[in-house]
Amino acid sequence: MPGHPFPLRLLTHGESLGVRNELIGDLVEEIAHGRSRWWVCRQVAGVYGLAIVSRLRARRRLTPLPIALGLAALLVAGAAIAPVGNVLAVWLGVYYATGMLSLFAHMVSRARTPLRE
Repeated sequence: MPGHPFPLRLLTHGESLGVRNELIGDLVEEIAHGRSRWWVCRQVAGVYGLAIVSRLRARRRLTPLPIALGLAALLVAGAAIAPVGNVLAVWLGVYYATGMLSLFAHMVSRARTPLRE
């Protein structure tokens, strides 16, 4: 399958991260049918993203460092795929939305806490 050597090499190491063989086989089959490089990169990024998230969930110990490293990797991957301006616009939108959700969650948690007199 010429044209996709790097994604194929990544997929061969996917099992060590816990990616199911069936999923890897389906992706290799789609690559053999002539999927575009863009499609292949998105699928491989998704497979590795899910594998990393499942590993982090298994550890159940999220500290700020792995979260920051994961977000930095996400930014770099996004900048490699899309124009930097688009990546920053999406990043700021997500940052705004999560900040608002965090603020509302904080307000709700404080409203449920009984006040001491």
